[in-house]
Amino acid sequence: MAEENDGEFLSEEKSAAGTEGAFLRRVSIVVKPADLPPDLCRDPTDLPVLGTAVAGACALLISVDRDLLDMQAIQTIPIIRPGEYWRRTAEIE
Repeated sequence: MAEENDGEFLSEEKSAAGTEGAFLRRVSIVVKPADLPPDLCRDPTDLPVLGTAVAGACALLISVDRDLLDMQAIQTIPIIRPGEYWRRTAEIE
């Protein structure tokens, strides 16, 4: 009996994943991260994040990563905390 319920649950998850995947394909673009100098930031594992933001011409980068936040911006892209994003959004509405 439990196996039947598990199958039903997995089927619902697969359906939801398909719907979410379709949405993401409609609203997303795939970019190759820009090549950035390795000494651009303190944490080299942040370079792909920064390179993707630059290549994707992001309006801003939202993060809780201290190394990224300390940079304040990458090129002309501000790096802000989620709370700052919500504050800015509330001001617009």
